[in-house]
Amino acid sequence: HTHTLPKSVSLSKRKTTPQFPRLPHVIPSSSQSFIAVMLSSLISTGTFIWGFHSVEPSEVVDRVIALVVDIITPGKGSGSSSWWMRGLRTVQRGSQKIEKEMEIRSHLSQWDDGYPFIHHELVVRYAAGLLASTLALTVYDLFRGNKNRRQD
Repeated sequence: HTHTLPKSVSLSKRKTTPQFPRLPHVIPSSSQSFIAVMLSSLISTGTFIWGFHSVEPSEVVDRVIALVVDIITPGKGSGSSSWWMRGLRTVQRGSQKIEKEMEIRSHLSQWDDGYPFIHHELVVRYAAGLLASTLALTVYDLFRGNKNRRQD
């Protein structure tokens, strides 16, 4: 007894290539957008390097410590208005500021000893480079965006 296949089934030996979904283009299609990507990359890298090398970490750390100490240390307060008491409060506040500053600097020293590969001055340099790079790219994108809008 012979079995026959339905007419809808084909026994041809054609090879079919599998159909994969199309991937989005990773490389920009036009040379102008490629140049724009390369230029933004160069601007980003250049300004990061400039910011990293131009910052003085010790000055930044000193200013941040001074700001933190001013915020943490209590104000003048109220009391008698005699010149002697005002002078005493000023000396007290000055000694509290010095004490807080020494405490913060000792914490920074402990950080540097505990994590020598993330020295606090290196963190300041990286932050300055990141800030410079971000600012430069923002300005570049603003100028580039205005130019593209005028062409439309």
